[in-house]
Amino acid sequence: MSVKITQFEAENVKRIKALTLTPAPAGLTVIGGRNNQGKTSGLDAIVWALGGDRYRPSQAQREGSAWSCPTGSSWSGRARTAI
Repeated sequence: MSVKITQFEAENVKRIKALTLTPAPAGLTVIGGRNNQGKTSGLDAIVWALGGDRYRPSQAQREGSAWSCPTGSSWSGRARTAI
């Protein structure tokens, strides 16, 4: 089975305050930037969103964020993926 992400949003995950990613429809999407800008955090958020809590990154909540899950669980960030 093949999965294609059409849009990805994440908030308060690791170094990410807010991220919206819309991959190119027919090509390669490059995630680039300087050190400590959140590239790996973005990839970790995608893996977590697709793989579930088994792939939850260590220290998943962004330091200083006050967002909490409305269901009362311990999940401290949000990620939404359209596939």
